[in-house]
Order: sequence, then C-alpha cells, then structure tokens
Amino acid sequence: MSSVDEPGDVSDISGTMFTQTKEFQYLGSLLSADEPVGAAIRGTITCAWLKWRESTGILCDRRCSRVLKGKVCRTVVRPALLYGSECWPVSKTHERMLNTAEIRMLRWACGFTRCDRVRNEDIRTMMQTVPIQLKLREQRLRWYGHVMRRPSHHPIRRALEMEGSGKRSRGAPMDRCRIQGYEGGVSSRHCRSEHARTSTKWSFLRRDLRRDSKGCSTKKETTCGNGKSATYAQSTYDSHWRINRSHLYSPVIIHSLSSLLPSSPSKYTVRLCSKAADTNNRLSHVSRDGSAKQVDISHKPISHREAVAEGRVLLTPELVHQIKHNLSKKGDVLNVARIASVMGAKLTANIIPLCHSIPISYVNTDFRLDESQCVLHIRTTARTTSNTGIEMEALTACSVAALTVYDMCKAVTQKMVISEIRLVSKTGGKTEYKAFSGF
Repeated sequence: MSSVDEPGDVSDISGTMFTQTKEFQYLGSLLSADEPVGAAIRGTITCAWLKWRESTGILCDRRCSRVLKGKVCRTVVRPALLYGSECWPVSKTHERMLNTAEIRMLRWACGFTRCDRVRNEDIRTMMQTVPIQLKLREQRLRWYGHVMRRPSHHPIRRALEMEGSGKRSRGAPMDRCRIQGYEGGVSSRHCRSEHARTSTKWSFLRRDLRRDSKGCSTKKETTCGNGKSATYAQSTYDSHWRINRSHLYSPVIIHSLSSLLPSSPSKYTVRLCSKAADTNNRLSHVSRDGSAKQVDISHKPISHREAVAEGRVLLTPELVHQIKHNLSKKGDVLNVARIASVMGAKLTANIIPLCHSIPISYVNTDFRLDESQCVLHIRTTARTTSNTGIEMEALTACSVAALTVYDMCKAVTQKMVISEIRLVSKTGGKTEYKAFSGF
C-alpha cells in the first residue's frame, strides 16, 4: 500500500494507527475519498482498450469467427477490464461504465454500428459472452469465499466487525450494509453463506449462482437489456461454449493468441495445437495423403435418423411489420421460404461435393417472429431411414430458408443479417448430439 497525498490525521482503530489520506493505491487500483472507485474503473477501461488494440490482428480479421473473437475478448480483454474488481464498492453507474466499454469493443469486433440496429443482447449472443455484471458478481463471490475461509482471528475477518465512525451521506446504515452486498447475492434455494467455508463446493456453487438467473440475477445486474436477453446469452455461453470447444485453429491464429495471453502462453499454445491436431486426425473426408475422398457407408447399419437445425435473421422493424401482416410485394415470405427449405434439402447432395444422396422421409421448417428484438428464428427438422446422418440436409434447408427470406425482403432494405445457423441435435446414428436451443 502506498500513500499518494501528504500525511494527515492519525486514526486509532482497535489499537492500530492509520494515517488518513485522500487517495491511496492498492494492488494497482487507485482509491479516492471523493470518488471511491471511479478513477480505478477509468484506469482499467483504458488498460482494456490497450489490450483490445493489441488484439486487433484477430478481432478485426473477417476470416476469424465471432466465437473465436469472443474467446479472445474473454481471455485477453476482460481480465484487464475487471482487474481488482473484487473489492470495488461499485454502483449502478460504475456497472454501466464497464458494460458500455465492453459493448463498444464487442461491436467493433463484430463489425456492427448503431446504424445496423443490432441489439446488445444479440451482440453478446453472437460472441458467446455473458454480461459483465454477472462476471463481476462471480468474482466478488469468489473473494467472499476467500474471506470466509480465513480463521476467525484473522485481521480480514476482524475487519468485518469494525464499525466506522461518522454518518453515511446516503443509503442504509453501516451495520446493515456491511456484508449484505455479498450475503444478499448468496441467498438462493440451494446455496448459503456457510458453504463458502469449503473451497471446492463454493467454487461450484458460485458458478451455479451466475447461471441461475431467477435466483440470483437482479435487474441491477442485467442493465444491458431485459432479463430474457441476458439469460439467453448467458445460457448460450454456459450450455454451448463450455461443452463444445472443438474448434480448428490455423497456426497463424494460434501464434497470435499465444502472444496475447496474459499468463503462461506456452500452456495455452500446447492446448490449442493439440486440439487442432486431434481434429485433423479425425477428419473422415481426407485421406492419408491429404486428398479429398467420400466416406464408404456401405458397412453402416440402416436406422431411423433425425436432425434439427436452427438459424436467425436480424430484420428491421419495417420488415417485421411486413412479414407479420403479409405485405411483401413478392408474396407470402414465410410460406415461400418453407417450400424453398424443402427443395434445398433435396438438393443437398448436388451442392455439397462429398455428401451422400439419401432418401428423405420428412422435412419441415418452422418460423418464430420476435417483434421485440426484430429477429426471425428458423428451425428445420429432417428425418430419414438410411445408413448415414441427415444433419447436412437440415443445415442446408435452414440456410436456404434464411436466404429466401433475404431474397423476398431485399427490395425493402438490405440491412439484414443471417447468423447462428447451427445444428441443434442429431439422433439415430453411432453418435448423438444435442446443444442448447433458444427457439
């Protein structure tokens, strides 16, 4: 701890002498009597922007997926943005400052501006990044666990029982607000403050608290949008990103990531390279000499298989009104897109070079128009009785449906974004897959 100003009065607290100062620096954070954490937050935002600029080789590269960009932001930028935040007495204004800074970084990485009318919740969903308020809460609960696991005679535990002199200018009395900021967040149907004394159990429960939006996420912590949007982005991150991490990285991206990681670069480099090598060894459409080949499926048993794919089209309010009331000059947008999806599923083998031609038993596409967020959700289900999967047909049908919607509405405006076309589930084959569905 280092004093910034000239020494002032001396205070005696429980036999320990403390020199009063207007400002002091602790662990890189500058605390002020006039503005407790405002200067520290502005400093961390500046450091986060410096890290963001160092990462522009990846964040501004259109060849990199938004999932990878989101991981770089969570690994490189966010630690600088939240450095020392465990002890910040933050207010709603401070949370808004952090959220605004991070949203600006994510929008730059995605290539969207405010003129594109893309909501912040959709940006976080594309980048698979939870709101920063939830991460700030998780870090404070982690620090709370460190304090509660100290012996009762430890100075940190004794400090909880101290009562400061003077009168609070606003807010609850000191004896009421001393620890309720933490214990209030701990109260849940299956988590209590005494659980913090066990390190392993508390580590699991505090992450569960962040996922439990009903029990723990208050309006203050989801100020970036409504509760549903924050929960959707958070669930997407927890259910999809933490389970499905098998992404194929190029050596250039791996080298760039290694130079940006804040600690132990070699550890992350080995991990990413090993994943890329394992994925290459499992590619079934590439022969040993590197040439493309079609997989022989003659030995596979015939079974009933099903695949579900989803996609989204970001629209403008004018397009939402026209689609809802069937006012498009080209006709019924959704019915034409539904028929086009069936045709696309039938022609999958003609579009994808190494895809097998299989008999299709059933193809259906459903649409859900979200007027509040100006998003058209597309869900395609395909079934077959064959010896190979039908997921490519489902993905192609979903893609063709989204492209048809774009073609039907492009006369009005071209400010549409097709995003998040992905496989939701596949059943009936040797391996089954199921991901989070936000339909």
